[in-house]
Amino acid sequence: MFNQRKNMVNNLSVLIPLFFIWGLEWIVRAAILLAEKKYNVEGWNTYLFLTAIVISVIVICLNLRKPAWSTNSQVTALFIIPMLLFLLACWILQRIGAVNLFFIPIFQSFLLATGLVALGLLLGRTLAWIGIWFFALTAALSILYLGYSPLILSACGGVSMLATAVQLKMWKK
Repeated sequence: MFNQRKNMVNNLSVLIPLFFIWGLEWIVRAAILLAEKKYNVEGWNTYLFLTAIVISVIVICLNLRKPAWSTNSQVTALFIIPMLLFLLACWILQRIGAVNLFFIPIFQSFLLATGLVALGLLLGRTLAWIGIWFFALTAALSILYLGYSPLILSACGGVSMLATAVQLKMWKK
């Protein structure tokens, strides 16, 4: 079981820097949401999001050029690119006004929670518990307290992604 998980973590090692990138993006987005009340930082979320996409594409391209890149890792990277396109589509839907302000953070949070549970089922209970905790938090906030949900879900989602990256890095050793 240990060798199987180690092999799978090695195949999914491209996810570690991406979890760090997007975890930090979510945390900084929460800080920007908090700062919007006091400072004029209205367009910063867009620049932050586009910067995270560019950095993610650079990381994926750099990993694709490594000679030790295995076939399974290439398949993993091919799943990441559609995820980035999905995030861009959510941003465009919000930008054109097709969905309201609360839809995107809640949907992203449910998507992240589901992905963490799926990774947890493949790799270990720790990630599954993080995903279940984040799903419960998202559900509770979306039902009981929608007002601050973008701020809280961005911060907690970022922390969840950073914890996932750290856990994957520990398993890779």
